[in-house]
Amino acid sequence: MRQTAVRLVVGIAVGLMIGCASEPSAPAVSETEARSTADDMLNAYNSGDYEGASRDWSDELKVEIDRSTFESSRAQILAKKGRYVEIVSVELAPEQPDADVTWYEFRARFEKDDNVLFMVAFDVESQKVAGAELEPAE
Repeated sequence: MRQTAVRLVVGIAVGLMIGCASEPSAPAVSETEARSTADDMLNAYNSGDYEGASRDWSDELKVEIDRSTFESSRAQILAKKGRYVEIVSVELAPEQPDADVTWYEFRARFEKDDNVLFMVAFDVESQKVAGAELEPAE
């Protein structure tokens, strides 16, 4: 009887661990916070404001995208897409390849392109922007 009780307790404990491990973790930031940050970044892009665009970036991202890189990327994007107009929709990316960051996908409208995909990764610990990509939405 005692052996059965021990097996039951061990079985329940293992079941709980497996159940907890398979549950998705909470996003690094809320959808509202993500939208606000993305909108701020894109509005700063419109005005060429590197400090404004990078305000919520991680230190690593600021090294990767310095002022010069920001300015040259901005010139190319302005030529192809025009100025940012608005975020049309936001959702958690369907696949989250790294547990250390949460990716959000934003559908945005620009002057020359109504369907642009802007993806932003937020670090789970610091809640800073750890990555960003802008590409035509499919």
